[in-house]
Amino acid sequence: MNYRDITLTNGIEVRVYAPPSLKINQLLLKKYPEPRPPVVEEVTASGSKMRMIIEDDPAYLIEKARMAALRDEETNELNILFALKDARPPKGFDVEALYGDMIRLIDPDWQPRQSNEGSKLDYIEWELLANPADAVKIQEILAELMGIDLEVVSRIEDSFRGNVEGKTS
Repeated sequence: MNYRDITLTNGIEVRVYAPPSLKINQLLLKKYPEPRPPVVEEVTASGSKMRMIIEDDPAYLIEKARMAALRDEETNELNILFALKDARPPKGFDVEALYGDMIRLIDPDWQPRQSNEGSKLDYIEWELLANPADAVKIQEILAELMGIDLEVVSRIEDSFRGNVEGKTS
């Protein structure tokens, strides 16, 4: 089964679908490609030229992190839009009227998203997933639908050594 029906804590029933994660990742990697590290060419003592990739270049690292953050943000947005593709904001839903002033206390530049899908995403984020328990429940269902065994993930996480104090030998 490629979906699961659940009831949120507010009583709303939603159908959660497995998003096309690989395609989403491909599209976003095309939109926000990995930057290339700078390459410098040096002349060696023997006179031959040697090219070196500078992977610790500060500007490159900043751009790499910026692109990854953009991809991550849009990946999350697209995954939740696909996962809750049947969700529809109720007639008259107005994120600006409901939350605009409060949101701008934290982010003065915030604006509601434009377009039908943007309004739908605002509704999902500010209404459907307002309760953290619902957000966790949907994340767990998405993991199941995508074949991710959370118990295995937990065991793997537990197998990593924690912060260890003291000298190493």
